[in-house]
Amino acid sequence: MNNADWLTAFLAAAPAARALSVESDAYTTVLGAHGGEPRVIVALGTGSIAAALDEHGVCRISGGYGFPSGDEASGAWLDLRAVVHLQRVLDGRAPEDGWSRELLARTGATDCDSLVVWLCNANQTAYATLAPTVFEFRDHPEAARLLNQAGLEIVRLVAALDPPGALPVALCGGLALRAVRARRAARAPAGPARGFRRGCARTGAAR
Repeated sequence: MNNADWLTAFLAAAPAARALSVESDAYTTVLGAHGGEPRVIVALGTGSIAAALDEHGVCRISGGYGFPSGDEASGAWLDLRAVVHLQRVLDGRAPEDGWSRELLARTGATDCDSLVVWLCNANQTAYATLAPTVFEFRDHPEAARLLNQAGLEIVRLVAALDPPGALPVALCGGLALRAVRARRAARAPAGPARGFRRGCARTGAAR
């Protein structure tokens, strides 16, 4: 749990117990991904966070500040930026294309006014539902730029925890698996992705 006030309130309200330990999902993810070995994870889903264990079992965190100011390279982060393309198309700053039509369909908007309604009601979960479009249209110049920027953000998250770049890295979460599959699809003939543990795509791509 990253919010210290929430953690204090939770512990105060918890029933009496012989022992109670509350940990963040980043900590449990880095434990599970590497079996407690000194390594790094970057969790990429609706939000994002990176964690590393050192040789003494101490966990360090980078990122994870939450939407909208943080969660770099996450689904919500990508689509907070992707929807700008749709805004530009709707008011005439950019030409209509397949990506804008797909974004329009997923938001349920029909024009500028209805998109504003969607934007005013959208939270990080709503934005993250647009994430598949960024990968589907990854050859679009704007989508490609966003994916490249996301890659740089992942590198920064990892470098903050392991400046020498010596530790193995696991990219975890649904968005990570989608990203690795998209990268493989771009480099090789279509086929099922192989070599992944469920829920944790192990790759050196973050380096």
